[in-house]
Amino acid sequence: MTAHLENILIVDDDPIQRVLLDEHFLGLGAKHCAHASTGDEAKRHLVANPQPNLITLDLVMPGLDGFGLLDHLRNHNPGIPILIISGSLGCTRNSAAILASAYGLNLLSALPKPITGTALEVALHQHV
Repeated sequence: MTAHLENILIVDDDPIQRVLLDEHFLGLGAKHCAHASTGDEAKRHLVANPQPNLITLDLVMPGLDGFGLLDHLRNHNPGIPILIISGSLGCTRNSAAILASAYGLNLLSALPKPITGTALEVALHQHV
């Protein structure tokens, strides 16, 4: 993994998904993965650590969901690369991707769960 993808914020309400993503990224050479289980937790993390090198984002979470966090990111952290990784239907992931593009965000891809290490690596290497 390239140096600019070493500090990752994983935003997902499912603890198993957070651990799996953490393991995938560490296996690809990431140095640090922070976790947030809601959009609100992610916002608090971004106040303290405003520039992770990558955010992975689930769409359906309690409280502030992935769509709400996209809105926050456009106003506060628009340049951070984002990977949407969601179990939502493809049309929902596509809608989120269109919204991220309309917001001018740096969306790398919108991928379905469950994510594999290979799919993650392919998505990252297409954009680095």
